[in-house]
Amino acid sequence: MLVATSMVEVGIDIPGANLIVIEDAERFGLSQLHQLRGRVGRGGKQGYCLVMTNNNTPRVKERLTYFVTHHDGDKLAQYDLAHRGPGELFGTLQHGLVNLRFADLTDESLLRDTALAAKISSI
Repeated sequence: MLVATSMVEVGIDIPGANLIVIEDAERFGLSQLHQLRGRVGRGGKQGYCLVMTNNNTPRVKERLTYFVTHHDGDKLAQYDLAHRGPGELFGTLQHGLVNLRFADLTDESLLRDTALAAKISSI
């Protein structure tokens, strides 16, 4: 048995581990939960991830249901960004919506165009 903090998400590899239990799962971002889920089932056996919460609000149920039914890390991150927000850029808040006047952090075409413009202007 391994008892650990969320630090295991950064790359611990124990091939025989096939079960992870995440308590207070609503406190984690979906990308972080996805990383934690990826720590089990690496040795050829089926991996199992149990997410637990005492918070039964509709919002929490919806987020965790999305997590349970989706396994694409990019889609999970986009869902969380749209529903929880990015948090503070300069601060300690881990979630919350940013009130941008002209941009949308989920507008992929705008982000691509901006990256291309920045690349061209730096040449």
